[in-house]
Parts: sequence; structure tokens; C-alpha cells
Amino acid sequence: MTAHPPRKTPGSDRPLVRKLQQFLALTAAEEAALRGLESVVRQAGPRHELTTEGGASGTAILLHKGWAVRQRTLRDGRRQVIDFLVPGDFCDPSSFVAGRRDFSITAITPVTWSPVQPEDLLRLLSGSPRLGAFFWWLEAREGFFLRAHLVAVGRMRAEERIA
Repeated sequence: MTAHPPRKTPGSDRPLVRKLQQFLALTAAEEAALRGLESVVRQAGPRHELTTEGGASGTAILLHKGWAVRQRTLRDGRRQVIDFLVPGDFCDPSSFVAGRRDFSITAITPVTWSPVQPEDLLRLLSGSPRLGAFFWWLEAREGFFLRAHLVAVGRMRAEERIA
């Protein structure tokens, strides 16, 4: 997908819309559908878990304000940060496929976020196959970065990782 210059539209104050507009010129109907994912908005403070590792999966997280981390906790209590989440990130939209969540999401600053239920996401995707293809592309892109990071951590020397 090629980048398009961002348009100034009424939805541009929404981080997800702004993020998607970097890659795709959204129609007014698509922007309205994306706003529908924000029907419930919650707030949390630093160190608050938005999702819990090992808990039932099914709800995706749409971050509006603040920063969070996706992490896994090892049996001995150490944790591994998988990635940082910033406004506009739509974390784990395919979460309803798995039975249990294999990570937690924890706020590291005050955050505003929306839980997105599978039926809401499926309604959005069935109403806009173009957005569905784009979310699929975003998931593939995230997988690409995750694999690159895995190779860097697993096989590169410290000097190579820093470079």
C-alpha cells in the first residue's frame, strides 16, 4: 500500500483515523465506521492492566491517549516487553481467534482506550471490505516487525542490536 498525504477531515482528531490516513484515503463512511469502535471509552492510570495475560481473549484494545506496553511475565516474575503502544494503535484485532490471551497490556502513562468486541469489529469489516483488507495488511506488517525483532534478539550480538 502506498502512503497518501493526510487529509484534514472531521475525524482527523481521532488517532486511529489519523494513523490509517497515512496509508489510505478514507471515505466519510469509513471514518464514521471507525468512530463506531469507540462506543465505550475508558480511562486508566499508570501500571493499570488493560488486559491480563492468561485471561480469556476476545476483546481488542484501541488506544486513544497515552502509552502502554504489551508484555509477557515469566514464571520467575521477570517480564519481557513485547512492544509499546501509542495513540492510534489497535492492539490484537484478531484476539477473538485464540482462547486465552498470551500477553497483558499495561498502561505506562494515563491512558484513554476502548475495548473493541469481536462483533463490533466483524460488523465494521463486513461493512467495509477495504478496511478489512487494510487491517489484514497492518497485522502482516506487525508480524514482519516482530520477526525482525525476534531475529535481532535471538541471533545478533549486542553490538549488532545496538547498531
